[in-house]
Amino acid sequence: MGLSIHSSHLFLSVVLAVLVDQLIGDPSRWLHPVQMMGWVIQRYVSWVLPLNSHPRHRRWAGVVLVCLLVGGCGVVTWGFVHVAAMVNPWLGASITTMLVASCLAGRSLQEAANDVLTPLQDGNLSLARHRLSHYVGRDTTHLSREEILRAILETITENAVDGVTAPLFYAFLGAGLSSVCIVDASLAAPWAMAYKALSTLDSMVGYQQEPYRDIGWFSARLEDFATWLPCRLHVL
Repeated sequence: MGLSIHSSHLFLSVVLAVLVDQLIGDPSRWLHPVQMMGWVIQRYVSWVLPLNSHPRHRRWAGVVLVCLLVGGCGVVTWGFVHVAAMVNPWLGASITTMLVASCLAGRSLQEAANDVLTPLQDGNLSLARHRLSHYVGRDTTHLSREEILRAILETITENAVDGVTAPLFYAFLGAGLSSVCIVDASLAAPWAMAYKALSTLDSMVGYQQEPYRDIGWFSARLEDFATWLPCRLHVL
């Protein structure tokens, strides 16, 4: 009975996660999983880099970092959902919804766009340029109205892949695997959280500049591979 209820609501949990993200977004007072991921990454990097100066050693340290963080996030999330589902299938489905919602940034991206669009629509170009500078790396001092609009579109589109399309893709993939394999707990949240961990790694250490060139190479390569299909689905 519990398994049938669980199986019939695997995909519904993911759909509801989109609605939850749109309704509450990422409340600033709540501890977000990405914050914890970022803390782990910073601690690991600050510990490993001084001990390893050779590029090869740093690359292997980067591989270990990916395995620990991505695998760890997936396993811990699965265990959390599994325990909740053992207590009550509906509790497991609810936890899945909330965890998948925490991997989505749809409302946050919308708020960021509106933060720049509002003064732009009011004709306040200087304020729009100032607010845009918080979201892009380029110099916004002399951007025209059309250039600001283009920058908003480019930034939102780029971040929507990592913040919406890819986590949803892996959440639905996990839900599908759960249904086919008939596992005890939904794999939607673990897969989405594992991708979020990989995306966070890429954003923090996936640079060509030192000191992250070697320790972040595996994160960057794996994130490119994991995002290849969701990126093309996003274009559609």
